[in-house]
Amino acid sequence: MPKGKFKRKRAPKPPQKVLSYFAADGSYGNAEGYVLMETTYWNEVDWDIIEDTSEMFRPIVSRLITESYELDADESGLRAAFERYGVDLSKYGDF
Repeated sequence: MPKGKFKRKRAPKPPQKVLSYFAADGSYGNAEGYVLMETTYWNEVDWDIIEDTSEMFRPIVSRLITESYELDADESGLRAAFERYGVDLSKYGDF
């Protein structure tokens, strides 16, 4: 085993990332678990789905809604994913 200056040194562990949020109203805090989505094109049905979704699944479902607006969205895959998170799309007509 090499000794002295040739001894292999372990790289120091990078610090654990800490995410914080800063809001326009002056509030701030830990942002762990926060998800930001562009909702420009969301409609009333999308917001109804979010309201009806379990709080713990809202970040995931918000991503599914956003993905549903992509041109190459896999409709059957999205429907299966919505069902996996307890969203019954039949309540919302043509989604």
